[in-house]
Amino acid sequence: MTDADSAAVAVPALQARSDVERTTYIPHMGDHSFAMAAAMRHHGMPAAVLPPTDDRSLALGLAACGGRECLPAFLALGDILKLTRDAGFDPARSAFFFPGSCGPCRFGHYTALLRDLLEERGLGDVRLISPSAANAFHGFGHRPRPLRQLAWQGLIAVDLLDRLRLETRPYAQERALAEEAYQAGLRDVMEAVEQGGGGRLVRALRSAVPRFTGIPRTTDELRPLVGIVGEIYVRWNEHANRGLVRQVEELGGEVLLSSMGEFVHFSTYRLRAVARASGDWPALARGALTGAWQWLAERRLARVVEHALRRPDEAGSGFVVRAVTPFYDATLGTEAVLSMGRAIDYGRMGAHGILNVLPFSCMPGMVVGGMAPRIRRDLGQLPWLDIPYDAQKETNIRTRLEAFMYQVHQFRARTGRDPLRRHSRLRV
Repeated sequence: MTDADSAAVAVPALQARSDVERTTYIPHMGDHSFAMAAAMRHHGMPAAVLPPTDDRSLALGLAACGGRECLPAFLALGDILKLTRDAGFDPARSAFFFPGSCGPCRFGHYTALLRDLLEERGLGDVRLISPSAANAFHGFGHRPRPLRQLAWQGLIAVDLLDRLRLETRPYAQERALAEEAYQAGLRDVMEAVEQGGGGRLVRALRSAVPRFTGIPRTTDELRPLVGIVGEIYVRWNEHANRGLVRQVEELGGEVLLSSMGEFVHFSTYRLRAVARASGDWPALARGALTGAWQWLAERRLARVVEHALRRPDEAGSGFVVRAVTPFYDATLGTEAVLSMGRAIDYGRMGAHGILNVLPFSCMPGMVVGGMAPRIRRDLGQLPWLDIPYDAQKETNIRTRLEAFMYQVHQFRARTGRDPLRRHSRLRV
């Protein structure tokens, strides 16, 4: 969705005191959107998540755009335009949360497009809130630091719940039980975030664990492991990727899904890198403190559930940058760094295949696809499939996915590869 590059630029005030009674609507990229809305409500900013993306969202987005935008633009803009058509929508009491970025990714320019679309429809009173990856999302809200810190806790909690679901659902005798456990955990987590996070959030995650571990399993034999990397919106929006995770599970696999937290970690890492290169020592110090706090807050929450997880944690941004160095100059930024680095991380973790998802014509995604043969060679010819998604409801992806999963099963049988378990990262 965004460029993950972090050039140090100033970001204007994003919401004035007079806007406190506006309701801020957040597109439903994934369940992490609920964490952002809950954090905003805790800080006195009315917020709600837009309904899940659907075919109407796509139709409205396509009708409003020129055709050269990427799929995330069609869907996210369509979600917003769908709400503006409701009879009770009041532009003077509404705001839309629409993050941006710098660099070559087209998504960073869609805030201006959204503003034009709203103006054309007589909705100029709507306020846009657009924090940027350019400065690691600093400066958002009336109390920027506490809001950002609370939102971070919520994002990590959702990542952890999703890891529990992904490691449980493929093996559950009743898959619906895993989904029910996830939804119950999500409700508890959102309530805890809205109440301020901290110890409440720890208790919410602690109560979620037995819901997953108590689900009867069909077998103790582990499935082949498939890592999903790529563009962040398509990766997390189930309508955009046509339920890719569930399709992999239906075809006998278990999924490793790149987290939402990795993007924020990488934005902070890049902020430090740019500050160091430019000699901006105060910014470097702030970035270092931010990164340390993020890591400590994440570890506090991860310790609550780690005994119930099989797979190691994702390697950090430093590993990602070092891993891509033989293939790509990490100072170029973009999500290509994250996608290639995470694919290498998953390969060394013992994954049996990699899926790289991208919007059709996505520049970072095509860079990753172009480098895939070299990365595969270094990972023992690991099965790899690039899946570009467009607005045509692709008809052949299932067939390609079935062929890919056949290769995954064959790769596992041929190599006898055993994925790493938790606490075995030193073997990498």
